[in-house]
Amino acid sequence: MQYGTPDGSAKWLSEAISTETTNWKPSIYPLGEIYSCSKHVVVLQTGITSLRDLTVDVFDKAKRTLLNASHLLWVYHLDSPDAQMIVGLTRSLRSEGFGRIATLGLEAKDIEKPTPAILAAMDALWPVDGERSCKELDFRACGSDLVVPRVTNDTVANAFVHKETHEKTISVQPFYQSGRRFKLEIASPGSLDTLYFADDNVGMLGDDEIEIEVKATGLNFKDIVVAMCQLAQPWLGIECSGVISSVGKNVSSFTVGQRVVALPEGAFSTYALSRAASAAPIPENI
Repeated sequence: MQYGTPDGSAKWLSEAISTETTNWKPSIYPLGEIYSCSKHVVVLQTGITSLRDLTVDVFDKAKRTLLNASHLLWVYHLDSPDAQMIVGLTRSLRSEGFGRIATLGLEAKDIEKPTPAILAAMDALWPVDGERSCKELDFRACGSDLVVPRVTNDTVANAFVHKETHEKTISVQPFYQSGRRFKLEIASPGSLDTLYFADDNVGMLGDDEIEIEVKATGLNFKDIVVAMCQLAQPWLGIECSGVISSVGKNVSSFTVGQRVVALPEGAFSTYALSRAASAAPIPENI
C-alpha cells in the first residue's frame, strides 16, 4: 500500500519481492483497501506526507488499514519530523493489543533505494525459513542493515536544558575539567554550608600581572568575615601558592612554569590573577 503521492516505490518493491523470493505474492493497493486480516501489509509513506492534517476520508482509510491488518510494516522518512508521528500512533495501538504493527524509518540516503532495508525488515518480522520472528517492532535503516532505536541519557544536553530552565543548582563534578575554570562563591552570605564552586570568567591579564594555576590556598580570618557577610568583598581568598601559567608583557621577574606564592584577589579558584609585585618565587629546596 502507498500513503501519499505515488512515486514508483511500491512498484519497485513489488518487483523486488517477486524477483528475490517465491514465498510472497505481492499486490499493490491504495491505502485502506484491505479486506483480509491474514495478509501481510507494507505501507509506504512517501514524500512529506504526514498524519498531521488528515482529511476524514484519509483518516478512515488509515484507521481501516491499521486495525484490520494483523501483520503490518509502515515505512516512513526520518528526515520529516511529522512523518514520525506514525511511530507514536503504532506504539499506542500495540499497547492496546492491535496486532504486530511495526515501523521502519529511512534516512535520506536510503530513500532512493529503500528495497533492501524493507526486505530486511520483512525477513526479520515475517521469516519464512522457520526462524522465530524478531521481537522488536521499531526499526531504522542503515543501508540494508536494520538498527533498533534506543533511548540514551545525554548528560550534556540535560544539564544545558536544566540550567536554562531552572534556578541555579549545585551538583558534584570533577574539580579539574578541561577548558573550565572555577572560583569559590557562597550562595547565601552568612551560611558557610552554602559554599560552592562556580564557573570563573577570568579577566584580561594586565601588563604588570601574572596568572597562577593555584595549587594551595591559605584560609585567612578575613575570608570568614567576608563569607559571614560582615565585610563587602566580591571574592574569597587572598593568599595562595601555585605555578605561573601566564605573565603580562611588562613582567620580567617571573617566567611561565615558575612556582610562586602570591596575594591575589580570589585565591580560592583554579586560576588567579596577581600583581607581579605581590608575588615571590618559591625556593627550589621547598
